[in-house]
Amino acid sequence: MIIAKQTRGQKEEQEDAYFYAKKYGITFAVVADGLSNMLGGAIASLAICDEARLLLESELPNLENAEDYLKKFVENAQNAVCKRAQFTKTNPHSTFAALLILENKAFLAHAGDSRIYKINSGKIIFKTEDHSLIQKMHNHGKITEAQMSKHPLQHEIYSCIGQGYGEEIEYAKLEINENDWFLLCTDGLWTNTKSEELCAINPKDELSINLMLRKAKKNAKEAKANITLIVIS
Repeated sequence: MIIAKQTRGQKEEQEDAYFYAKKYGITFAVVADGLSNMLGGAIASLAICDEARLLLESELPNLENAEDYLKKFVENAQNAVCKRAQFTKTNPHSTFAALLILENKAFLAHAGDSRIYKINSGKIIFKTEDHSLIQKMHNHGKITEAQMSKHPLQHEIYSCIGQGYGEEIEYAKLEINENDWFLLCTDGLWTNTKSEELCAINPKDELSINLMLRKAKKNAKEAKANITLIVIS
């Protein structure tokens, strides 16, 4: 089951984008968050999701080539964003998180502070690690995880898709166990929702997800954040 939700929040422009599809036993999902401090954030996030759709339409992955498939998607996305930068005379950049599920295996790719969580029985089993200054500060014990979401340097990231970036993409492969479910989200969700609240939702209940999104939107009022999420169970 896949449930996707998005809100522009109090922000003037929607710079998040998402894509998901399930076909022939393959699940492919992507969230992307265009960078507001670089003109063309919405252009970048939409381009990334377009490339996910185009790749899935042109060829299907399998267990043997899944990791290379994700790398091809990232390369295509990087090229597409750079081409759109030239065409539009802007400077588009975007974070992203991509999840490819084949049988009982999950293949992940991400850059920046868009995240993927694997959750089971109300506990976070795995989450991607942000490519950000505050993540490094947390890793060195300078701030707590709770302080990350409201830190003034929260938007300082060092990996994304766009001109001059694209080298520090992180990949992972996970086993999928019984009752595991996945949450992909942009930073607008996790910076405005406590970890225990993320884990507490029912991944098969759209009302539960809507209530979490509504609360995150209320918490994000001052930050004026876009919020995007995809729940896969």
